[in-house]
Amino acid sequence: MRENHWEQIKSLVDKAQMLSGQEKDTYLRRVCRENPKISTEITELLTSIEESDNARFMQSMRKDRKELVADLSDESNTFVSNVELSGATIGPYLISEQIGAGGMGVVYKARDLRLDRTVALKFLPPHLSANQKAKQRFGQEARAAAALDHPNIAVIHDIDETGDGQLFIAMAYYEGETLNRKITLGPLSVEETVNFAFQMADGLQKAHSAGILHRDLKPANVMITETGSLKILDFGLAKLENSPHLTKPGARMGTAAYMSPEQTRGKAVDHRTDIWSLGVILYEMLTANSLSAPKMNRPSFTRYVMKSRSR
Repeated sequence: MRENHWEQIKSLVDKAQMLSGQEKDTYLRRVCRENPKISTEITELLTSIEESDNARFMQSMRKDRKELVADLSDESNTFVSNVELSGATIGPYLISEQIGAGGMGVVYKARDLRLDRTVALKFLPPHLSANQKAKQRFGQEARAAAALDHPNIAVIHDIDETGDGQLFIAMAYYEGETLNRKITLGPLSVEETVNFAFQMADGLQKAHSAGILHRDLKPANVMITETGSLKILDFGLAKLENSPHLTKPGARMGTAAYMSPEQTRGKAVDHRTDIWSLGVILYEMLTANSLSAPKMNRPSFTRYVMKSRSR
Protein backbone atom coordinates (compact mmCIF):
# COMPACT_ATOMS: atom_id res chain seq x y z
CA MET A 1 0.00 0.00 0.00
CA ARG A 2 2.83 2.35 0.91
CA GLU A 3 4.55 1.54 -2.39
CA ASN A 4 1.40 2.40 -4.33
CA HIS A 5 1.13 5.61 -2.31
CA TRP A 6 4.60 6.80 -3.40
CA GLU A 7 4.02 5.63 -6.96
CA GLN A 8 0.94 7.84 -7.04
CA ILE A 9 2.86 10.83 -5.68
CA LYS A 10 5.71 10.27 -8.15
CA SER A 11 3.32 10.10 -11.06
CA LEU A 12 1.62 13.37 -10.04
CA VAL A 13 4.95 15.13 -9.46
CA ASP A 14 6.36 13.94 -12.80
CA LYS A 15 3.32 15.35 -14.58
CA ALA A 16 3.62 18.66 -12.68
CA GLN A 17 7.26 19.01 -13.76
CA MET A 18 6.23 18.80 -17.41
CA LEU A 19 4.05 21.90 -16.98
CA SER A 20 5.03 25.52 -16.40
CA GLY A 21 3.53 28.81 -15.34
CA GLN A 22 -0.24 29.03 -14.96
CA GLU A 23 -0.83 25.48 -16.23
CA LYS A 24 1.34 24.08 -13.45
CA ASP A 25 -0.37 26.17 -10.76
CA THR A 26 -3.84 25.15 -11.97
CA TYR A 27 -2.84 21.48 -12.10
CA LEU A 28 -1.39 21.50 -8.58
CA ARG A 29 -4.46 23.21 -7.11
CA ARG A 30 -6.72 20.58 -8.71
CA VAL A 31 -4.52 17.66 -7.61
CA CYS A 32 -4.26 18.92 -4.02
CA ARG A 33 -8.01 19.53 -3.88
CA GLU A 34 -8.74 16.02 -5.12
CA ASN A 35 -6.04 14.43 -2.94
CA PRO A 36 -5.89 16.43 0.31
CA LYS A 37 -4.06 13.66 2.17
CA ILE A 38 -1.05 13.82 -0.15
CA SER A 39 -1.10 17.52 -1.03
CA THR A 40 1.57 18.37 1.59
CA GLU A 41 3.88 15.59 0.38
CA ILE A 42 3.53 16.71 -3.25
CA THR A 43 4.26 20.34 -2.37
CA GLU A 44 7.30 19.43 -0.24
CA LEU A 45 8.69 17.11 -2.90
CA LEU A 46 8.32 19.72 -5.66
CA THR A 47 10.00 22.35 -3.44
CA SER A 48 12.87 19.98 -2.72
CA ILE A 49 13.35 19.26 -6.43
CA GLU A 50 13.24 22.97 -7.26
CA GLU A 51 15.84 23.82 -4.59
CA SER A 52 18.06 21.00 -5.83
CA ASP A 53 17.79 22.27 -9.41
CA ASN A 54 18.59 25.81 -8.26
CA ALA A 55 21.60 24.54 -6.31
CA ARG A 56 22.92 22.71 -9.38
CA PHE A 57 22.34 25.81 -11.51
CA MET A 58 24.17 28.05 -9.05
CA GLN A 59 27.04 25.56 -8.78
CA SER A 60 27.29 25.62 -12.58
CA MET A 61 27.18 29.43 -12.60
CA ARG A 62 29.92 29.66 -9.97
CA LYS A 63 32.07 27.26 -12.00
CA ASP A 64 31.39 29.13 -15.25
CA ARG A 65 32.12 32.50 -13.69
CA LYS A 66 35.31 31.28 -12.02
CA GLU A 67 36.54 30.02 -15.39
CA LEU A 68 35.34 33.20 -17.06
CA VAL A 69 37.27 35.45 -14.69
CA ALA A 70 40.41 33.49 -15.54
CA ASP A 71 39.64 33.68 -19.27
CA LEU A 72 39.08 37.43 -19.16
CA SER A 73 41.80 38.33 -16.67
CA ASP A 74 44.15 39.68 -19.33
CA GLU A 75 41.44 41.78 -20.98
CA SER A 76 39.67 43.00 -17.83
CA ASN A 77 42.77 44.25 -16.05
CA THR A 78 43.33 47.98 -15.97
CA PHE A 79 45.75 49.04 -18.65
CA VAL A 80 47.92 52.11 -18.28
CA SER A 81 49.30 53.83 -21.33
CA ASN A 82 53.03 53.37 -21.71
CA VAL A 83 53.19 56.82 -23.31
CA GLU A 84 52.65 59.92 -21.18
CA LEU A 85 50.23 62.07 -23.16
CA SER A 86 49.46 64.76 -20.60
CA GLY A 87 50.26 68.12 -22.18
CA ALA A 88 50.42 66.65 -25.69
CA THR A 89 48.38 67.96 -28.61
CA ILE A 90 46.80 65.39 -30.91
CA GLY A 91 44.95 66.90 -33.82
CA PRO A 92 42.79 69.68 -32.38
CA TYR A 93 42.85 68.20 -28.88
CA LEU A 94 45.09 69.40 -26.03
CA ILE A 95 45.37 66.59 -23.47
CA SER A 96 45.46 67.53 -19.80
CA GLU A 97 45.36 64.30 -17.77
CA GLN A 98 44.50 60.62 -17.74
CA ILE A 99 41.14 60.06 -16.05
CA GLY A 100 40.48 56.36 -16.54
CA ALA A 101 41.60 53.05 -18.01
CA GLY A 102 39.99 49.70 -18.69
CA GLY A 103 40.11 46.59 -20.81
CA MET A 104 39.09 48.40 -24.00
CA GLY A 105 40.56 51.86 -23.59
CA VAL A 106 42.60 54.53 -21.83
CA VAL A 107 40.70 57.76 -21.29
CA TYR A 108 42.11 61.30 -21.10
CA LYS A 109 40.55 64.64 -20.35
CA ALA A 110 41.31 67.10 -23.13
CA ARG A 111 40.38 70.44 -24.66
CA ASP A 112 38.92 70.71 -28.14
CA LEU A 113 40.77 73.81 -29.39
CA ARG A 114 38.47 74.24 -32.37
CA LEU A 115 35.21 74.50 -30.43
CA ASP A 116 36.69 75.46 -27.04
CA ARG A 117 35.06 72.64 -25.10
CA THR A 118 36.22 69.92 -22.72
CA VAL A 119 36.11 66.39 -24.09
CA ALA A 120 37.14 62.89 -23.10
CA LEU A 121 39.48 61.05 -25.47
CA LYS A 122 39.41 57.28 -25.35
CA PHE A 123 42.45 55.53 -26.85
CA LEU A 124 42.83 51.88 -27.70
CA PRO A 125 45.37 50.41 -25.23
CA PRO A 126 48.90 50.44 -26.74
CA HIS A 127 49.34 46.68 -26.62
CA LEU A 128 46.20 46.30 -28.76
CA SER A 129 47.10 48.97 -31.28
CA ALA A 130 48.49 46.43 -33.69
CA ASN A 131 45.47 44.13 -33.33
CA GLN A 132 43.26 44.76 -36.36
CA LYS A 133 40.25 43.01 -34.81
CA ALA A 134 40.51 45.11 -31.65
CA LYS A 135 40.70 48.24 -33.80
CA GLN A 136 37.65 47.11 -35.71
CA ARG A 137 35.72 46.56 -32.48
CA PHE A 138 36.86 49.93 -31.16
CA GLY A 139 35.69 51.66 -34.34
CA GLN A 140 32.39 49.84 -34.09
CA GLU A 141 31.94 51.33 -30.61
CA ALA A 142 32.15 54.82 -32.03
CA ARG A 143 29.80 54.16 -34.93
CA ALA A 144 27.27 52.33 -32.77
CA ALA A 145 27.16 54.93 -30.03
CA ALA A 146 27.34 57.92 -32.38
CA ALA A 147 24.24 56.66 -34.18
CA LEU A 148 22.25 56.76 -30.94
CA ASP A 149 20.86 60.22 -30.27
CA HIS A 150 19.47 59.85 -26.76
CA PRO A 151 19.84 61.85 -23.52
CA ASN A 152 20.88 58.76 -21.54
CA ILE A 153 23.64 57.66 -23.93
CA ALA A 154 27.04 59.36 -23.95
CA VAL A 155 27.59 61.68 -26.91
CA ILE A 156 30.32 60.75 -29.42
CA HIS A 157 31.88 63.74 -31.19
CA ASP A 158 34.53 62.18 -33.38
CA ILE A 159 36.72 59.17 -34.18
CA ASP A 160 40.26 59.64 -35.42
CA GLU A 161 43.70 58.08 -35.53
CA THR A 162 47.09 59.34 -34.40
CA GLY A 163 50.06 59.52 -36.72
CA ASP A 164 51.34 56.19 -35.47
CA GLY A 165 48.01 54.46 -36.09
CA GLN A 166 46.41 54.58 -32.64
CA LEU A 167 42.63 54.97 -32.78
CA PHE A 168 40.79 57.26 -30.39
CA ILE A 169 37.25 58.50 -29.82
CA ALA A 170 36.36 62.04 -28.75
CA MET A 171 33.39 61.93 -26.40
CA ALA A 172 31.47 64.45 -24.37
CA TYR A 173 33.04 65.03 -20.95
CA TYR A 174 30.62 64.77 -18.02
CA GLU A 175 31.16 66.15 -14.53
CA GLY A 176 29.84 63.76 -11.93
CA GLU A 177 30.49 60.26 -10.64
CA THR A 178 30.05 56.72 -11.85
CA LEU A 179 27.14 54.66 -10.55
CA ASN A 180 29.77 52.25 -9.26
CA ARG A 181 31.20 54.97 -7.01
CA LYS A 182 27.74 55.91 -5.75
CA ILE A 183 26.90 52.31 -4.87
CA THR A 184 30.07 51.98 -2.77
CA LEU A 185 28.69 54.72 -0.48
CA GLY A 186 25.66 52.61 0.45
CA PRO A 187 22.25 51.46 -0.81
CA LEU A 188 20.30 53.92 -2.92
CA SER A 189 16.77 54.87 -1.98
CA VAL A 190 13.91 53.17 -3.82
CA GLU A 191 13.03 56.48 -5.50
CA GLU A 192 16.60 57.05 -6.70
CA THR A 193 16.93 53.44 -7.84
CA VAL A 194 13.72 53.62 -9.85
CA ASN A 195 14.81 56.94 -11.39
CA PHE A 196 18.18 55.57 -12.52
CA ALA A 197 16.64 52.28 -13.66
CA PHE A 198 14.14 54.12 -15.86
CA GLN A 199 16.92 56.20 -17.42
CA MET A 200 19.07 53.14 -18.13
CA ALA A 201 16.10 51.23 -19.54
CA ASP A 202 15.18 54.18 -21.74
CA GLY A 203 18.69 54.39 -23.16
CA LEU A 204 18.87 50.63 -23.73
CA GLN A 205 15.50 50.64 -25.46
CA LYS A 206 16.83 53.22 -27.90
CA ALA A 207 19.91 51.10 -28.59
CA HIS A 208 17.94 47.88 -28.94
CA SER A 209 15.46 49.47 -31.32
CA ALA A 210 18.45 50.32 -33.52
CA GLY A 211 19.69 46.71 -33.37
CA ILE A 212 22.56 47.53 -31.00
CA LEU A 213 23.47 45.53 -27.89
CA HIS A 214 25.74 46.93 -25.19
CA ARG A 215 26.93 43.58 -23.74
CA ASP A 216 28.99 45.22 -20.98
CA LEU A 217 26.46 47.17 -18.94
CA LYS A 218 27.73 47.66 -15.38
CA PRO A 219 27.86 50.46 -12.78
CA ALA A 220 31.37 51.47 -13.88
CA ASN A 221 29.97 52.15 -17.38
CA VAL A 222 27.20 54.41 -16.12
CA MET A 223 27.88 58.08 -15.33
CA ILE A 224 25.65 60.22 -13.14
CA THR A 225 26.06 63.89 -13.97
CA GLU A 226 25.87 66.72 -11.46
CA THR A 227 22.29 67.39 -12.57
CA GLY A 228 21.23 63.79 -11.89
CA SER A 229 21.10 62.78 -15.54
CA LEU A 230 22.38 59.29 -16.28
CA LYS A 231 24.66 58.49 -19.21
CA ILE A 232 25.48 54.99 -20.47
CA LEU A 233 29.14 54.82 -21.48
CA ASP A 234 31.39 52.45 -23.35
CA PHE A 235 29.79 50.56 -26.18
CA GLY A 236 33.17 48.88 -26.70
CA LEU A 237 31.59 45.46 -26.62
CA ALA A 238 28.47 46.48 -28.50
CA LYS A 239 27.39 44.09 -31.20
CA LEU A 240 25.44 45.31 -34.18
CA GLU A 241 22.90 42.58 -34.83
CA ASN A 242 23.39 42.77 -38.60
CA SER A 243 27.16 43.28 -38.64
CA PRO A 244 29.83 40.63 -39.27
CA HIS A 245 30.90 38.87 -36.09
CA LEU A 246 34.00 40.47 -34.64
CA THR A 247 34.62 37.72 -32.11
CA LYS A 248 35.09 34.05 -32.87
CA PRO A 249 32.23 31.62 -32.09
CA GLY A 250 32.09 30.74 -28.40
CA ALA A 251 34.11 33.80 -27.35
CA ARG A 252 32.90 35.45 -24.15
CA MET A 253 33.19 39.21 -24.01
CA GLY A 254 32.09 41.37 -21.11
CA THR A 255 32.37 41.58 -17.32
CA ALA A 256 31.70 38.27 -15.61
CA ALA A 257 29.56 39.44 -12.68
CA TYR A 258 27.03 41.16 -14.94
CA MET A 259 26.75 38.61 -17.73
CA SER A 260 23.61 36.65 -18.48
CA PRO A 261 23.98 32.84 -18.31
CA GLU A 262 23.94 32.68 -22.12
CA GLN A 263 26.74 35.23 -22.37
CA THR A 264 28.91 33.47 -19.79
CA ARG A 265 28.70 30.32 -21.90
CA GLY A 266 29.64 32.12 -25.10
CA LYS A 267 26.26 31.51 -26.71
CA ALA A 268 24.40 33.85 -29.05
CA VAL A 269 22.73 36.71 -27.17
CA ASP A 270 20.07 39.30 -27.89
CA HIS A 271 18.68 42.37 -26.11
CA ARG A 272 17.78 40.22 -23.09
CA THR A 273 21.44 39.98 -22.08
CA ASP A 274 21.41 43.75 -21.40
CA ILE A 275 18.16 43.38 -19.46
CA TRP A 276 19.82 40.74 -17.28
CA SER A 277 22.71 43.14 -16.60
CA LEU A 278 20.23 45.88 -15.72
CA GLY A 279 18.62 43.49 -13.24
CA VAL A 280 21.99 42.86 -11.58
CA ILE A 281 22.57 46.62 -11.33
CA LEU A 282 19.11 47.06 -9.78
CA TYR A 283 20.08 44.51 -7.13
CA GLU A 284 23.32 46.35 -6.44
CA MET A 285 21.65 49.76 -6.19
CA LEU A 286 19.16 48.52 -3.60
CA THR A 287 21.60 46.45 -1.53
CA ALA A 288 25.02 48.08 -2.12
CA ASN A 289 26.23 44.48 -2.43
CA SER A 290 28.65 44.77 -5.32
CA LEU A 291 28.69 41.56 -7.35
CA SER A 292 32.01 42.53 -8.90
CA ALA A 293 33.77 42.87 -5.54
CA PRO A 294 36.02 39.99 -4.35
CA LYS A 295 33.80 39.42 -1.29
CA MET A 296 30.64 39.24 -3.36
CA ASN A 297 27.86 36.76 -2.68
CA ARG A 298 26.87 36.09 -6.26
CA PRO A 299 24.46 33.21 -5.52
CA SER A 300 22.12 35.62 -3.68
CA PHE A 301 21.12 37.35 -6.90
CA THR A 302 21.02 34.14 -8.91
CA ARG A 303 18.81 32.47 -6.29
CA TYR A 304 16.39 35.39 -6.38
CA VAL A 305 16.17 35.31 -10.17
CA MET A 306 15.70 31.55 -10.35
CA LYS A 307 12.92 31.60 -7.74
CA SER A 308 11.21 34.41 -9.59
CA ARG A 309 11.39 32.46 -12.86
CA SER A 310 9.85 29.38 -11.23
CA ARG A 311 6.74 31.26 -10.06
